Amino acid sequence: MTARSYIIDVESLPACSSTEVQDNWGKIVREVRSKGRIAITSRGHADMVIMSREEYDKVMEALSAPSAATADPVVDLTRRFDERVARINDGTMAGKTARLRGMTGQVPNPPIAGVSF
Repeated sequence: MTARSYIIDVESLPACSSTEVQDNWGKIVREVRSKGRIAITSRGHADMVIMSREEYDKVMEALSAPSAATADPVVDLTRRFDERVARINDGTMAGKTARLRGMTGQVPNPPIAGVSF
């Protein structure tokens, strides 16, 4: 495994709030052991990641391995872009995406021009 192949988008990790970590440490430990890593959020934004020892060892091994010839960065960017578009179009985001695409050129609450405008 190379370091490049180990890159994971933190927003795609299972998440819990910092308050949940304080209140339910045992539950968090079990989840980290089962999933390998978990993002800890503060005010809805991922601030840090807790990972199992096995995951840490994998990361350190990937980072310390001599890097092989890197793949074409354009191919890697295209793959990552396609993964994000797929996440946007699945389940909960599909309706929001469709609604936004249908609003092209429309403003639901247009600003009212006045003295301050």
